[in-house]
Amino acid sequence: FTEQVLGWRAGDLESIPSGDARYTSIEVPLPEYSETLRATHVVRELEPKDPQHPWMMLIQLLPTGTELDDAPESNDRTWHAPPQARFERLLRETRVPIGLLCNATQIRIVYAPRGETSGYATFSISEMSQVAGRPIFAALHMLLCEERLFSLGEKQRLPAILADSRKYQNVVSTQLAEQVLAALYELVRGF
Repeated sequence: FTEQVLGWRAGDLESIPSGDARYTSIEVPLPEYSETLRATHVVRELEPKDPQHPWMMLIQLLPTGTELDDAPESNDRTWHAPPQARFERLLRETRVPIGLLCNATQIRIVYAPRGETSGYATFSISEMSQVAGRPIFAALHMLLCEERLFSLGEKQRLPAILADSRKYQNVVSTQLAEQVLAALYELVRGF
C-alpha cells in the first residue's frame, strides 16, 4: 500500500523485529504489566536533526478488525487499555508525535506530542473504496503521499503541518474561551 498507492520507496517503511537493539529508543517498557509497548514499523526522517532519534512516524499494525477504542477483554496481567491509548502512550514516551494505527479496516493518523492533548483522524477503508469515498481517500493520500512526507519543503511536510495545526487550534481555543468568559461576565453582571 505504501509503495503502490502512496508512492513511498521500499526502504521508507522499516519493519521492527522484536528485540532488535537498533529500535530500543522507540520501545516503552511497562514493568508493572510485564510488557513492552512497541510499534511494528517505523518511518525515518529524511534529514534527522538528531541522529540518535531519526524517527518521523511509528506505525502499529493490529489484527484485522481490532477495535481501536475498546479495551480487549483479558484475564492476564497486561495493561487493559484500548489500542488508541496504548499507541498514544508509545508516541508520547518515545517523543515521536506522529503515528499510524491500522487494523485492516481503518487507518488512523494519530498526533500525540508529549505534554499536549492528542488528536486523530480515522479513515475507513470500506468508505474509501466506494465512489462516494473518493474525497476521503484523496485526503488520506494528500496527508501520507511520498511528497508530503519526504519531498516537499520542510514547512509543507506532514510534521510541520500537524505542528502548525496544533498552534492554530490553540489560538482558536483561547479566543473562544475569552468570548465565553466575556459572555459569562455579562450574564452575571445582569443579575
